[in-house]
Amino acid sequence: MNSAILAILSAGAALAGGVTTEPAIDPLAKYRSNDEIHGLYEVRAEAKDFLDRQNARDGTDWRPIDPDIRIVVDRCAVPLKSKWTMFESRKSVLVSCSRTVTSAPQRRWELPVSIGSDRLQRNYDIHEAALKFIRSEPTRGGANQEAGYPSASTMVYKCAVPLKAEWRNKDVELSVDIICAKTIDSAPMPRSWRVRVPVT
Repeated sequence: MNSAILAILSAGAALAGGVTTEPAIDPLAKYRSNDEIHGLYEVRAEAKDFLDRQNARDGTDWRPIDPDIRIVVDRCAVPLKSKWTMFESRKSVLVSCSRTVTSAPQRRWELPVSIGSDRLQRNYDIHEAALKFIRSEPTRGGANQEAGYPSASTMVYKCAVPLKAEWRNKDVELSVDIICAKTIDSAPMPRSWRVRVPVT
């Protein structure tokens, strides 16, 4: 049974049950390549192909995050290439074009693509754990103290147990350590982590 028939049957079943489903809209679908511009849709696809190969080799689950739609790059005349890079202190994929079309004002370009993983602990969660901790200890942190965020390069796996916190005494500046004693089972070694959060 071909995909078109399956789609029709699925739609009919949804309507019969009083449920309507709408296909997910790809935000980059309208940003495809033309004669002059290399589309962000294709840039993301190149990053995804690179990450798929890395995931198959390493057992990871990296995925590309959609590039900023305000970015415009010239049409590439040769196949795109990808490699690991650090962008704004974060691990990213660098998609590059070594030769653009003859009409392009720039002969080459590079575009970093941010990445994500369903197995990573959000830096926001770490921030919230630090904030909750300092609010529970006003005599040490002060009533008006605020927790910052981990450094931009922080990438740690999700914690399988509640996060813990303690004051970091070695730093001159006031800060908190957020501690995970056991990460999720699918995370590689080491199975624990400690992240510093500044307090202002």
